[in-house]
Amino acid sequence: MSADDAKEASRWRLLEVLPTPCLVLLPDAPRYTVVTANGVFLRITMTEHAAVVGHAAHEVIPGLLNSRSVAEDQDLRASLTRVVETQAPDRMPTRRCAVRRPDGSFEERHWTPVSSPVLNSRGEVEAIIHHIEDDTATVLREREDRLRAAIELSAHILWTAGPDGRVVEIDPRWETVTGLARADALGDGWMRIPHPDDRAQMAAAWQRAVAGGEPYDADARLGMVDGSYRWWRARAAPRRGADGRILRWHGVIEDIHDRKAAEIALRSERERLRLIFESATDYAIFAIDLDRRVTSWNEGARRLLGWTADEIAGKSADEIYLPQDQEDGAPAREAAKALENGRAINERWHQRKNGSRFWASGLLMPLRDPEAGPGSPPLGLLKILRDTTERRRAEERRRLLVNELNHRVKNTLAMVQSLAFQTVRGSPDPLSFSAAFQKRIIALAHAHDLLTREHWEGVALHEVVRATVGLLSGGGRVSLSRCTSAMMLAPGAVLTLVLVLHELAANALAHGALSDARGTVRVECHDSADDGGGAVVEWLERGGPVVPGSPARRGFGLRLLGKGIMGAAGMAAEIRFEPEGIHCILRLRPLSAGADTRPT
Repeated sequence: MSADDAKEASRWRLLEVLPTPCLVLLPDAPRYTVVTANGVFLRITMTEHAAVVGHAAHEVIPGLLNSRSVAEDQDLRASLTRVVETQAPDRMPTRRCAVRRPDGSFEERHWTPVSSPVLNSRGEVEAIIHHIEDDTATVLREREDRLRAAIELSAHILWTAGPDGRVVEIDPRWETVTGLARADALGDGWMRIPHPDDRAQMAAAWQRAVAGGEPYDADARLGMVDGSYRWWRARAAPRRGADGRILRWHGVIEDIHDRKAAEIALRSERERLRLIFESATDYAIFAIDLDRRVTSWNEGARRLLGWTADEIAGKSADEIYLPQDQEDGAPAREAAKALENGRAINERWHQRKNGSRFWASGLLMPLRDPEAGPGSPPLGLLKILRDTTERRRAEERRRLLVNELNHRVKNTLAMVQSLAFQTVRGSPDPLSFSAAFQKRIIALAHAHDLLTREHWEGVALHEVVRATVGLLSGGGRVSLSRCTSAMMLAPGAVLTLVLVLHELAANALAHGALSDARGTVRVECHDSADDGGGAVVEWLERGGPVVPGSPARRGFGLRLLGKGIMGAAGMAAEIRFEPEGIHCILRLRPLSAGADTRPT
């Protein structure tokens, strides 16, 4: 240093009393040469006075800030230029700096560079004093205020524990939320708060973290000031010293009750759906991917379709469709419809593993990730099948019965019309017509009662004869000496036989054996001895008026026994007008021999 430089430096001895780093610079832009530096600057930068004086400012000042970049050089020159031009102080933005300690380590500080002009007697800038204002305390205080405000506004509770895991400090919100005094929560006192079912698990997790020095993270229900329990998440991490030893544990407790409740509800719903899926043995429920390959298969699907989950996994679900439906592309069309409309409902025949067929009601719907939202692409499809074969058969039977009923009603009305017409032909006056017609309608109703009791599927011959003869009036003079045939009669044959027996009885009462107090009627029914099978019903009258022979006029009864009506009912009649009384032989074909099953 020259004598002039030493003299110039001595002018700035007063800078030594300043507690912050300070430099004196010449206004020789763009160099801004360093004239002198105070002891604080030299101590912090760990340099000598001679190593600083005479150097450009941008070569010295970055060492104070422990950083150097083109941008910082430009910012420094711009600030010093403004001082010269405006002859006013200029403050640069506060920046974080790493200040070297005597032991070689660094300490974080927040410094604000300030440059001030020194004017000579002519009002010109003679020098620039560049010093550093230490704003570390202010910055830290502001940071602490922001942190405190954030903590107060958040739902978190901060706490601190010693190296042994015993709590030494806890947020004031703890007492407000839990009702347990902060002083009572210190040490292990906080363990009074967890739910009894969660306490042991929470304590064990904390002990493991402390013993291993690993971060702590546990969920538990904590008791609230109102007596209820809410889910909270407790987390903590160790703070270590330079030697690696744990100095403190810093932790936070976060209220996660709503989220946890939603997770529990979701798990519960998934478990419920899983149980439904596995236990719904009346329904075949399975999932397929977008290529219609099976990805899941419940017990109901195994029972209904025959494949086990292992057998069908990864195979095409098209195998449950009939071959003609597969060839027609029905599986692909149903999948496309379900993806487009959100569901596809179908009723069709399906096939089992063994090739047997069944009718099923099916529902196909897209499967999406519930967390991805309603507009997310489908992951696959869910198929639900229910065997409705019996219902379909019942519906078919119902349709057949309705059609059969319509036919029977028409035939019955036709029969009633015929009875009315034939009765009118043989009745001399209205009173006679009314009495005869009423009796024939009652006989017809009796036949319907027999058929209704057997669901119109046919009635055994002996039941028809016994029930009909039992209604005949004759004072005990009508007997069933032998009636054993159990041959089933078709509905048409039942109606015809009942009317025939009624007409035979009516004729016996009016003109035959039952018109005389000494007359009797014997009725028999037995299986035919012919090879063709069938049965025979015999009506034999004895003891009444002498029968002179075949009547010249054919009444309703004889017309009923004609070949047309009897043949349609699967019956044939032979009537003998014997002097001792009428002998009628009815031959009936079995139900399987082609007799019409409907009333004629």
